[in-house]
Amino acid sequence: MIITRKTTYALRALKHLAARGGELTLTSRIAQEEGIPQRFLEAILRELARHGVLSVKRGRGGGYSLRQSPDELSIARVIDVVDGHASQFACLDPIHPSRCQECPGPGTCAAQVVLNQMGIASQRVLQNMTLADLIVPQLEASNQ
Repeated sequence: MIITRKTTYALRALKHLAARGGELTLTSRIAQEEGIPQRFLEAILRELARHGVLSVKRGRGGGYSLRQSPDELSIARVIDVVDGHASQFACLDPIHPSRCQECPGPGTCAAQVVLNQMGIASQRVLQNMTLADLIVPQLEASNQ
């Protein structure tokens, strides 16, 4: 699973929304306060809303809010919505696998076995980590 700039922006925006406790927030405010290009952010938020991660209210007094509690939204879900199912390693990509020049072939590469296990482990971590896990360290730091 690859963490792209798009995913990073999505996580920053979601963290911003989570900190607002369900209050509707305009894209322009998130973009300004998080330093994210607004047009790029708009596309990301629309995608998150389309997949049921966010609620959106159009018009005056509108904006975006989280559809579920931060402790129910896994980081893996966010990555899947924003970037799809992508492998961290090209040879393990289920959609567009590619081999390195030295690769003897699927099932015979020792490095591929290691990379596959790393991918499984990182996927497990991302499935168990939630948006709330991104907020807690910030709250603890501000209380010190």
